[in-house]
Amino acid sequence: MRESRVKCDSCGRTAPRYKSAPVVRRVFGELRKVYYCISCAKHRGIKLQEAKEKVRRGPPRRRARRSQ
Repeated sequence: MRESRVKCDSCGRTAPRYKSAPVVRRVFGELRKVYYCISCAKHRGIKLQEAKEKVRRGPPRRRARRSQ
């Protein structure tokens, strides 16, 4: 199944939905969800998911050695 694509509200570029920045805007009195491509979102100063917000895990646990 293909990922749905959205059109950037600023430049018109088509990008996959997971690579876009959704923003809820008030347009003519009603709330509307608009999408921006990554480059337009950075240019406009929209916060993207940053590395510190992602789930960070520590190093993998090591198994205890069995003594024989």
